[in-house]
Amino acid sequence: MSLITAKFTGTNDKQVQWVGNDDPRKCLVEGQHYSVKTLEVHSYHTKVHLYAFPGKKFNSASFEFTPEDAVEKACTEWLVGDKVNPVG
Repeated sequence: MSLITAKFTGTNDKQVQWVGNDDPRKCLVEGQHYSVKTLEVHSYHTKVHLYAFPGKKFNSASFEFTPEDAVEKACTEWLVGDKVNPVG
């Protein structure tokens, strides 16, 4: 899989609280782009792990991705067997 970047677009309390995500408002800058380390795909949500913040996991709903179909591709790969998809 090619390099994926994620632009932090903001969040709300519900997105942060959804299954134990970290709060990106404490460390990310809205509008800034970050390199994605892994996409952790689950049946109803996807968590984003960023190189710049090891050990943190964020709700994918808080980001816009480049390429735009990155999460869709990761979900398709998950359906055929992988759970955590390393990228880059």
